[in-house]
Amino acid sequence: MEYRKMLSALLVPAMVLSLVACGSTGTSSTGASKTDSTAGTDETAASSGEKVTLTMWQQWGNGHEAEVMQETIDKFEKENPNITIDATCVTDSSKILTAISGGNPPDILSLWDTSVLGEWASQGALTDLTPYIEKDAIDKDAFVPKAFDTVTYDGGIYGMPFILFNASLIYNADMFTEAGLDPESPPKTFDELLEYAKKLTKVDANGNITQLGFVPTWPGSNMTKGIGYNFGANFYDESTKKITANDAGIINAFAFEQRFFNEIDGVTPQDINNFVASGGAYLTADDLFESGKLAMVIDGPWSLQYVKENAPDMDNSIKVAYIPTSSDCTDLYGTSYLDCNPQIIPAGAAHPEEAWKFISWETTNEEVTKTFAEMAKNLSQLKSVELDSIKEDSRMQLFADMAASDKARSFPAIANGSEYVTNLNDIEGKAMLDKTYDYKAALDDLNTKLNK
Repeated sequence: MEYRKMLSALLVPAMVLSLVACGSTGTSSTGASKTDSTAGTDETAASSGEKVTLTMWQQWGNGHEAEVMQETIDKFEKENPNITIDATCVTDSSKILTAISGGNPPDILSLWDTSVLGEWASQGALTDLTPYIEKDAIDKDAFVPKAFDTVTYDGGIYGMPFILFNASLIYNADMFTEAGLDPESPPKTFDELLEYAKKLTKVDANGNITQLGFVPTWPGSNMTKGIGYNFGANFYDESTKKITANDAGIINAFAFEQRFFNEIDGVTPQDINNFVASGGAYLTADDLFESGKLAMVIDGPWSLQYVKENAPDMDNSIKVAYIPTSSDCTDLYGTSYLDCNPQIIPAGAAHPEEAWKFISWETTNEEVTKTFAEMAKNLSQLKSVELDSIKEDSRMQLFADMAASDKARSFPAIANGSEYVTNLNDIEGKAMLDKTYDYKAALDDLNTKLNK
């Protein structure tokens, strides 16, 4: 599980990645690809038999995930003996962009999420895969309905979606029972969540928090993931191509978070901040949730596996539920963000056709998808894949249902998306610690700034 630990240090909640394959091989296929992957007009190694070595930069890390990646590459190379893939872990975005702008990019990028996709595509750093998809008649209907939304920028498709992930409300039923709450009735609105959190919070005689019911900003900002969308937030207007940082849903989400940090009796925002800082590293036995110091968290399906590994005695008490909604948006119950691990061909790649042959094989193959989704405890991008992890752990079904729902939402792939999220997180941090902070004015200013 090296990948999750590496990613959590950079961007949490964490997210993982996976691989897939094409019907022209001898392995199981969904029928998502109807022809060989030779979208280019020139004869390439893929069609001529010429030997080619592809460079892949992946963000799995160097642990078990990288081993599974290499096994997948070995399988592809066996079926395509003229193509060799040299995979290296590269997590530094600046290094990737420097290589692309310098005319020496890798042939394949395997990223941990789509957060930079819109920005890089707008800079001409990524290859639009639409012509390849159309040439090879890739059946997008074989994928989970919203999967391609995660990799689309300005009408172009700049990555093949691979392994999906999202988030739910995850909570400790034993702590509910101890607080006099029914563990079979989790909060459905954020007003209810705040009341539950108050009952689940404990403060000792010295005023120190010993147990907290919930923290909106742990294990990371939930504004663009678990909270914003469930207040009806629209982060971008597709019709006008304008950022909507001061959207009413975003404002209402910030209002809830600020209220949360200031309405727990005997606890100040700084007390909460200090308590969060006292916890161990995310996805370890010492983190706030796994150590039994935090009753509820918005997090992804991988966290269930970490509880099993790090705190097995706690596992039977962990339940999942849809993320609450605002009281006036209850029709959004069941909404969650959706993202993937995009498989990308950088602009200027030396061997784009051969790179396409691999990523189209990888992302349409049931066996490869199943292997990676099971390993990472994430979700399949293919409708046809039945995961043992869901059969073995019924809690996983809720994540799969949300991913397949028309309520699944993806943060828009836009040119200044990274700047947008960074600024939202900064405003969020200030608003949580200072109830006099005018986040509405800050959001207005951000909206003006980003739409210039």
